[in-house]
Amino acid sequence: MDNNAVTALQAERLPRASAEMVQGAVAEYESQDSLEARCAKDADKLECLLQALEYRAAGYTTVQGWIDSSRAR
Repeated sequence: MDNNAVTALQAERLPRASAEMVQGAVAEYESQDSLEARCAKDADKLECLLQALEYRAAGYTTVQGWIDSSRAR
């Protein structure tokens, strides 16, 4: 199931205007058509990299592959 479908299911009990706003934001993020959507995607990737670095600093040794692949992107 793609992210737009998941969002539709999650938003189905929201008031119509709220559901449309949430679904529109997710659709924009997924399409990567706007500068804002691309910036948000980059911020998500950076957050994942920082989280992996924090895990490594805490002693988790299996995150190096995650760090390497994040840096490569």
